[in-house]
Amino acid sequence: MCPGVRVRIPQVHGRYERRLLDTAAGGCEVMICPSVRRFQCLSADCARVTFAEQVGGLTSRHARRAPVVTAVLEAVALVLGGREPACRAG
Repeated sequence: MCPGVRVRIPQVHGRYERRLLDTAAGGCEVMICPSVRRFQCLSADCARVTFAEQVGGLTSRHARRAPVVTAVLEAVALVLGGREPACRAG
């Protein structure tokens, strides 16, 4: 379904592989590489020419990290955001 005009789009324009950083497992970086489809919107009312499908709960537009990684980074930033530096240069 086209997010611009909310009509069903049967025209597959192509495919590509996304690369998403996921949480580390056993000290190793984990990459998720789902194959997603690109669609072409043929509606004259739509400003989008092509758009990619999103995998629910895993991908969002322009994201390079899985939602779990983003949540962890946000939690760390909130905890450390208001603290003074541990050491000060004297």
